[in-house]
Amino acid sequence: MKNQVLTFIAGFTALLALLALTYPSCKIAASTTNPPQEELALGFPKDVAKLLEHSCYDCHINSSKNAKAKTKLNFSKWNDLSDARKIARLDDICKALNEGEMPPSRFLSKNPDKALDKAQKQLLCEWTEKEIDKIMIE
Repeated sequence: MKNQVLTFIAGFTALLALLALTYPSCKIAASTTNPPQEELALGFPKDVAKLLEHSCYDCHINSSKNAKAKTKLNFSKWNDLSDARKIARLDDICKALNEGEMPPSRFLSKNPDKALDKAQKQLLCEWTEKEIDKIMIE
């Protein structure tokens, strides 16, 4: 009987751990979501920072629970990136926006207010191009 209880507890714990690792949502409590731009000290233009904060930071900052998103792009570590990596990430941002990959549809189905319109995507892409040019000149 004791072995059955221990086996059940171990199996239940493993199931909970598996569910925690595979849960698709990156939405977290509002108190830790979307830190103000000043806290990240990235130096992005205000209009760009506002869009990133509104539609990207839920998944792409340290306090997000979405490990996969943070691995691809983590704005909390932006200033630690080399120029080459910044250029690659900036290029990826624009490509993902143009291909409709970001924000992802699964995220938008739960957070429709986070969708970016055509003008907002264009603004972000223009910013990425300017940032790439600026890095290349430096």
